[in-house]
Amino acid sequence: MVEQKDLRCLPTDLKYNRVNGVGKDNKWILSNKYMFEGASSMFYKDILRDFAKTYESDILIVPTSVHEVVIVPISEVSDINEIRMLQKDNKENTPVEQFLSDNLYIYNRELEQIEFLE
Repeated sequence: MVEQKDLRCLPTDLKYNRVNGVGKDNKWILSNKYMFEGASSMFYKDILRDFAKTYESDILIVPTSVHEVVIVPISEVSDINEIRMLQKDNKENTPVEQFLSDNLYIYNRELEQIEFLE
């Protein structure tokens, strides 16, 4: 149940996939079109800037594996514990060699930069 949405603001090799049925928040998977080693997509600042502009919100970035990250408009995060549960499930179910990080990040749309969330 993943809605695929190629947005005009994205380079041709990147895409968002909306995650349906996973909690209450508006979560999106960001990766490359192959969904392979696409987590580095989080460093394309124009992608994050345009996504933040669309949602008029800073963005929570949850690295899930070397292949993808989950992005959520901060304005739509209803329960941070739900995000922490996503992280926990991800860590338990992702092969060690594909696991990326326990950290959460925020894309600050005013500063146009990624910040570590403590």
